[in-house]
Parts: sequence; C-alpha cells; structure tokens
Amino acid sequence: MAHGIALIGVGIMGRRMIGRLLQHGGFRITAMSDPSAAACAAAAAEAPGATIASSPAAIMARDDTRCVYIASPPASHPQLCHLAFDWGKAVFCEKPLTDDVAAGERLAARVAAENRPAAVNFSFASSASFNAVLAAAQSGELGTLQRVDISASFARWPRDWQQAGPWLSRRREGGFTREVLSHFVFATQRLTGPLTLRAARPVFPADGMSAETALTANLVGNGMEVAIDAALRGEVSDTNLWTVTGSAGAIRMRDWYALERRTGNGPWLPAMPGNVDALRAEAGQRQLDQLAALLEGRSHTLASFDEALAVQRTIEGMLAA
Repeated sequence: MAHGIALIGVGIMGRRMIGRLLQHGGFRITAMSDPSAAACAAAAAEAPGATIASSPAAIMARDDTRCVYIASPPASHPQLCHLAFDWGKAVFCEKPLTDDVAAGERLAARVAAENRPAAVNFSFASSASFNAVLAAAQSGELGTLQRVDISASFARWPRDWQQAGPWLSRRREGGFTREVLSHFVFATQRLTGPLTLRAARPVFPADGMSAETALTANLVGNGMEVAIDAALRGEVSDTNLWTVTGSAGAIRMRDWYALERRTGNGPWLPAMPGNVDALRAEAGQRQLDQLAALLEGRSHTLASFDEALAVQRTIEGMLAA
C-alpha cells in the first residue's frame, strides 16, 4: 500500500521530489502547500491528484497523510516540524535542519524523547557511490586513513537553476556552505564520527547581508585531518570533490556521484559504472526506499535529526568563525 505523503514547499526541491515520488510508486502525494500560487500551479500540473492546501496546518489535519516532506526555507523548518509532530506525522525534512542551532537542538531532543519517525534529506545516505567509499575505508583497502578533502567551485550563487527566493543568497539562511557543503560534512561525519573545528575563514561581501563568497576550514575527526576549500570562482564550471586518502591509495566522489579510485600515486580511474545523472537518479530512488523503511518501522540509512544537528553545528561554527 502506498504511503500518503504531503509536500510543504514546491519550489525547485519540492518539484524534484514530486518527480521522484511519482517514479518510485511506493508513495501517494496527498496534498501540497506553498505561498507561491505559481509554484502551486506548476506542482498541480505534475501531480494532478494532489490537493493544493491553503496552509501547512490544513495539510497536517489530513487523515490520508502519513508523512510530511518539508522543503521550505531553513528558518521555517522548526515550526513546521513541531506542527507535524503535534499532529502525529512522520517528517522528512530538507537540509539544513535549520539556521538556528538552539532550535535544532530542541527539534532533535523532541524526536529522541518522543521516538518520532523523522529524517533529514542528505542524499548521500542512500548513494551507492558513498556506500562504496565507506566500504573501501572500512575494509582496509585504502590502508590507514589519513585525511578527507572537500573542495567546491561555483560560477555564481545562487546557481542559475535555483529559484528558491531571496533567502538563498542571504547570509542568515542561505549560501553554499549550508546548501552544498553540508552534504559533504554529513558524508565526512558518517565516515569519521564527530568533527572538531580547528580553524575557518569565511569571506562575506561588504554589504553585511549577502551569503559567503568563499570558505576555507580545517577540522579533525577520529584523528583524520579534514580540509575544506570552496569559493565562487567566476566563470569556472560548478564542480565538487570529496576525497578520502589513506596510506595505500585514495577514493573520491566527483560532481556528487561519480566514483573514482587510485592506488598509491597512480592515476584516478573510474570505479563505478554509470554517468553522474544515472547515479543521481538511482540515489534518489534508493532514498525513497529508505523513507518507506522508516515509515514501516524498519531499519534505514537516512540521516537522523541528531546527525543533521551535528552537521548544523559544524556548518554554523564555520560560518561564525
């Protein structure tokens, strides 16, 4: 039987989720809500069987809705998550958990105290590429693990395809550190355990309102050095690398999902069949498999609120340095 799921926020991320849900087949979209009438109209055309609800509260009151997917701006996440929990709904929340660490702590504490079914959408949690990195690291194939490097370049921010509203370019809620680097911090923390921030240098525009234009940071996790280097680099094509290096070789994810390996100081070679788009689509469907497991009370690999809170602390610590 398909799980009833409602969407709060049907901008770019919500619309992508609609497509994934329809392709998966294990979910039934019951309702959608967004303050933008244009976004609602576009979403209704893609999921014509779903009700356009007048408000998030109207969604929560529906008996046919088991789970609520929240893809609104980060500052709204705590209020919407608490509202969903008040109505007994499961929650699948977009990252970052929120922009306020104290609010994130209260959320995670409630999930733990009340044993709420809840997870945060860090897509690497279900990625075959990421799981292959974990397997290689844990098997000893890389030798003694030494360091993790996270690098990212953006031509501009927000990126051309992003249409999430002005908050995305603002220092309070937006920026690539929260929206992009948080995925790689999650991946690193799942590999190494808790991270300790040693030093960070965010660069912000002089207007005092806009999001960061560059970030470098040094952290340590379980004895492993972790280095971050990310920036807007003009016309340089958007790219990212997450590299795990050991004494016998290294493995990395390039542009989110392409997997590459090298032995010693040899060349980087492809390590998983399929192009980036195919691997991304597969990860999206595997993520929904895991969401179904959560809703059915089975074990799953999705990011917990505790994990998302740990990511948030790291992210906000770097931005506040």
